[in-house]
Amino acid sequence: MTDITEYLEAVAQGRAVPNDWSRPQWAVSYPIFAWLGLAPPLPSPRPQGTVISDSDLEALCAHMLQRFVDKSNCLVWSSYLLGTAVEAVAAVVQGPPEPLVQSVWDFLKNLELTETVYQFCRSFGREVLVRFRGDPKWKLEWTQGIATDSQSALRYWVLAVKPEIWTGAVETATIKSLRSHSFSKL
Repeated sequence: MTDITEYLEAVAQGRAVPNDWSRPQWAVSYPIFAWLGLAPPLPSPRPQGTVISDSDLEALCAHMLQRFVDKSNCLVWSSYLLGTAVEAVAAVVQGPPEPLVQSVWDFLKNLELTETVYQFCRSFGREVLVRFRGDPKWKLEWTQGIATDSQSALRYWVLAVKPEIWTGAVETATIKSLRSHSFSKL
């Protein structure tokens, strides 16, 4: 029996690993595996009451982000790819795709804010906003602390889904961080 992290490691190493997609943990995470192109067509119906562990979901979302980085380590995306990614995670968690937002946040921590990174954050934030504005299951309080410039760009575009946590202090810190970059146009 292979767990999700082992499966992702095997795929990354180019090893084929047989899998039983009818097992609950695998069936519930099927939308993400399908988005990644790692699952066969025609899944079993989602088992009722089954959830995926936080660590497995974190591993899957981190693996998803690899699709947004090309061989030269540059961010690449399309609205379609971003939209289907947030929808896949939402289908797995049966709510807003906060785990994917968290993975993007973590990914951006050590990434310099460039115009490309800013535009990625903008596009990602718009996809999240269009699909999940006002969903009561959003938490996002974890975005209110100290943030790098790249994380501030993500926060600027994503917090529109839960405007009540866009406090004066968060706004001041975010705008101050982004104003130092001419491409942010703030």
